[in-house]
Parts: sequence; C-alpha cells; structure tokens
Amino acid sequence: MLRYAQNFTVKQPPSPIGPHGAAIRTGDHVAVSRLDIRDGNILLTQEFTEGNFYSASAVAIGVVGRQTKSSYYNELTVRLSAEPRQGKMLILAATAVSYDRNENVGELALKQLAAAQAKSFDALLQDNRKWWGNFWTEGFIHLHSADGVADNVEKYYTYYLYLMGSCCRATYMPRFCGVIWGTDGDLRMWGSMYWWHNQGCLFDGFTPANRPELMTCVFTTYSRYLDTYARAARQQWGSQGIWIPETTWFNGLEDLPDNIAAEMRDLYLARKPWNQRSKEFDDYARNKNGLNSRWNYRYTDNQQSPFAWTSHVLSTTAKIANLYWLHYAYWPDAQWLRTTAYPVIKGTAEFYRNFPNLYKADDGKYHIRYVNNLEEKPWGRSDTPEELLAMRIMFPIAIRASEILDVDADLRAKWREVLDNLLPVPPAPQPGEYYDICTPVTDDTGLLNSLKASYTGRGSRRGGDGGNLGILSREPVIAANLGMGELIKTVVPGQMHSNPETNPETNAPGRRRGRGQLRNRMMMGEGPGAIEFEQLGNASHGLQSALLQSVPPSAEKDPINTVFPAWPKGWDAQFTLAARGGFLIGGSMQNDQVEFVEIFSRIGGRCIVQNPWPDTEATVYRNGKVAENLSGKLLTLSTTAGERLALVPKGIVPAAKNVQ
Repeated sequence: MLRYAQNFTVKQPPSPIGPHGAAIRTGDHVAVSRLDIRDGNILLTQEFTEGNFYSASAVAIGVVGRQTKSSYYNELTVRLSAEPRQGKMLILAATAVSYDRNENVGELALKQLAAAQAKSFDALLQDNRKWWGNFWTEGFIHLHSADGVADNVEKYYTYYLYLMGSCCRATYMPRFCGVIWGTDGDLRMWGSMYWWHNQGCLFDGFTPANRPELMTCVFTTYSRYLDTYARAARQQWGSQGIWIPETTWFNGLEDLPDNIAAEMRDLYLARKPWNQRSKEFDDYARNKNGLNSRWNYRYTDNQQSPFAWTSHVLSTTAKIANLYWLHYAYWPDAQWLRTTAYPVIKGTAEFYRNFPNLYKADDGKYHIRYVNNLEEKPWGRSDTPEELLAMRIMFPIAIRASEILDVDADLRAKWREVLDNLLPVPPAPQPGEYYDICTPVTDDTGLLNSLKASYTGRGSRRGGDGGNLGILSREPVIAANLGMGELIKTVVPGQMHSNPETNPETNAPGRRRGRGQLRNRMMMGEGPGAIEFEQLGNASHGLQSALLQSVPPSAEKDPINTVFPAWPKGWDAQFTLAARGGFLIGGSMQNDQVEFVEIFSRIGGRCIVQNPWPDTEATVYRNGKVAENLSGKLLTLSTTAGERLALVPKGIVPAAKNVQ
C-alpha cells in the first residue's frame, strides 16, 4: 500500500486537492501528494515547492506473475492486491526524482517500473550480480591474525564498501545520518543539511579504495551549485573564489539582499560591534535555520556575537577541494581537471588570498584572524591550525594544477607569494586528520616533526585504548600517517566496534551509553531512523593508509608509494588499492615479512616505490617475465599502459599467479 506522507509538523490538516490528493502548507513551503492507479500499478507522487524552489518524487509499485487488483482503500491510501495462490510472485518498486517543473516524475517512475517488469527475476538478479561482481574486483583487503581481530576488521571493511556501493550511485551525496535508510521520516537531530565533518568521515579515504564512480556524488553535489558558493564568498565575506560552509543545504546558499549582505560582512569580519547590528538584520535572520553555518550564532546559548560552532569555519572548502585534486591525482584526466576540479581548487585559493582578515603583519608573515579552529572553543581566534594548514595544502595544489593546465600564471605568482610568507602551522592536537602532508616522506620535515611532537590523542599513549574512540575520531588515520603500526591493532578495530552497547562479536557489554551499535554494524545516535556508519569510514581510511600510502613529498613532485608503512606485527595481509598516477598497487605480508608487491599501470608513466627490502635487491617481473634487478631506498619504475609488474626480493621465485 502507498499512503500520503504524514510526518510533517503542521499547524493545519492537509487540504484536499481532489479525491486522492492532499496539500500541506507550512509557511511558504507546500507539499502536495497524489495517489494514482496506472495500468494496474499504483503510484504516489509528491511535489515540494517554496518560492522558486521545486522538487518532486515518485514511487511506483507493480507485480509480475500474479493477477492483481488496484483500488483506493481510502482518501489516504491506494492498495495493490494479488490473487491468493501458491507459487512465487515478483513485487517491483521504482522511484524517481526531479527538480524540473516541466518533467513528469510519475512517468519517470512508471517507465523504470515497466523496464523492470519486462525482465524476469533471474535477469534482474543477473544484472545485480554483474554490477557487484565488477565492484568487488576493483580492489580488496584480506586480513588474518591468530586472535581473529584482523579477520573481523576485514569483515567490517568489506561491509563499509558494501554500504557505500549501495547508497552512493546517485548525483547527490547520501546524508551522513539516515543515508538512504531514513525510513521513519526526517526526525533526525541537526536538520537536513550536509555537515562536512561528518560527511568527510564517509568519503575522505574512499579514493584509494579504487571506486571513483562512487565519488561522483560528492563532486556533483558541490559543483552543481558552485555559483551559490561563489556568491557567498562575495556577499558574506567580501572575498573572491568560493566558500563552502561546514553546514550547507543540498542546493547551496540563498542570495542575500544587498543591505543584509553588507551588514553581515561588517559584523562577521568584526568590523562592526555585534551589539550595533540593525533591526533589519535581526528581522531578516529571525526565521533562519540556526544549524546553517551562515546563521549558526542563532544556535548558541547567548547569541552575543556572530561567532558560533561552524560560523567561521573556512577550511571545509579546502577539505572538499582537496578531494577534487586527489581524484585527478589518482585518475589523471586533464579535461576533468580543467572543467570540474580546477574551478573548485582555484576558487579555494582565491577565497583565502582575498579574505579580508588575511593580512601581512610587521613580521612579514601572513596571519589570519577572527576564524575558528573547526568547532573548538574559543571561537573567532587568530592563526588557528585548521586554517593555516588548509592554506598550506591548497596553495601548492592550486599552483601545481595551474601549471598542468598552463593557465593563470599571474595568479600562480600571487599564490606563491602568500605561501612563501605564510605563518608556520602551530602544533595541533590532531595532526594529519584531513591531508597527507604529515607523512614520513614529506619534504616539510619541520611541520611533520612539530605535528608528531604535539600529537596527544589516544593513539599517542603507549597501550592506548582504541575501544574508547568516538564515531568521528580520525585517530586511525593519524596513527597510520605517523607510522604507528602497533596502534592500528587497537584504534582500527576499536573504532569499527565504536563501543556498542554490546560487542556483536562477543556479546560483551560496551561502555558507551545511548549510541550503541546495531546488529547490522551501523548506529543510530542522531534520532529515530538516523542510521549512521561514519566510524566505519574513518577506521577504513586508517586501515588503507596503514597498507599503502601514495603521497608526494611536495605538491610538485611525483608520489612515493609505500607498502605497509604502518602495519602491526602479527597481522597477515593481502591487498589491492589505488595509487596516484593511475596505478593499482597490491602487496602481501606474511609472518611480518613483505612477500611481494604488484603494480598495474593503467596509463603508463613512472612509478616510484619505497623498497620493501632495503637491505637487498628487488627483482622486477614485467608481464610475467624477469626484467631487471633494482636496489636502493627508492625503486623507480618506468611503465607502459596496461603493463603488470611484480617485485620480489632477489633470489625469490614468486608464485605464477603473482606475476601474471
């Protein structure tokens, strides 16, 4: 049966718009639901409008293999009944969504339903198996340890890939809580916006998993409304480029009236005292959602300043732009860089360069003031590690991208001037959370050493209890980036379990109350129906980084690929993951020894590998045949498109399957 959506908070009952339709109005928002019967199938369509905004969705249901009868059960329900008899029947449901007023979303859903009804169950099953079969061949991780902990980590990692493969095939990101399983309506805390600190847990480490098609939803979500983020940079901050807020709607930010935008700039940049804001500004802001970064001050207790949890977070823009760059770095495509990634990368660099509160002080260094360090209090500080680190990573990326595309030479010089005179990044309590500039191969050893010295997380303490990690903790990523292999044993499985009410593997009671893990390894801590699994994303990111790091010493240099850079003793492992430059790299660790390394070159080019056997020569097999012996700390390999290479210690004959 299909029913009207009745989970709206309204001040009036639905208004009938016909025998099988109803409209619900809340302020300027109108939701219209209609039930219909088409060729024996039942159909629910819903349209949502507010001002110029329009969206529509549809669900169509039909049956194959049984005589059916469709009927309107009452004014709220349409029902599809099948004849009672033995044997199987196939129930099919199709959905569609559109943001075009001229598109008939009901017809879209019925068209998909008809296409499925034309196939047998076996044919539909075969299509599904084919998709998943291809998905699982793109990369893998296989683990084993005597105590079974590593084996369970493999299960959790595989499940994470399954969840992402199930919910990331559309052109919008699934939201971090609820994803595509918000079956109880939208009863979640934190509104319906994207919160990148949460979203990033799912996507930050997904590029090395070698499923680029599932990152498309990230890029389309933000690129589709890039014009609104460019307008926000100008209106709210008086800058150029783009500003993507930490918390934002799926369709970007609204256009502000000129007078409100001008006053907002003065207030938010601390050029005008907060207590002197105008009545017009207060009246305009009164009905704005306080969970949105732009209006986040409304969510604070005292509302005595414009500073709040996410109001002055600029670095989210850099974190998202970095993912665009990584996509290009892993799958080099100059056209994609030019048309999709570069506008975001350039926009980020230009936003920082033109930000009014970035200034060159008497010490000759660029400082930044009145910004947050993510959500950490106090808000509105100067020279926060979050923002300095974001600039430290994004200016070199923008310079390198412009060189590759041979564009913006004038801007390149300006970006270089800021970068060369940027204040050093102060020690931060959580190094290496979002970027890969603090790894053992980095050229910036000063930054690396200061971040290592300042690391005060659980993973830095000998015998740290990984079981106490929160769902949003980046501890596994930090441990891997800093080469703390033994901590992977605790922080990765600890976060994957994420302190459930009971451990699903042992039924032992957990220690974290009120946010326990469900039997399906997901959690529900953001309200009824708000399924979440950010902890699996963070732990998987750290796990991948412990197996393979593909990182350049600096943005202008080739990446160095290191296998098992932070791997714990006693854990056996085999893997295949993506690497920068269009490579797939795999390896095997048995009894604490690297057995072999495999490389598949998609497009050809140079591949640099840190020698897993630094005390001996490595023998290189190319397409199954011995080619050469190499020695030294770094092994530089020239490759051709489609070539397969295998590396083994000299004198070791690999199994045939490892060199084909």
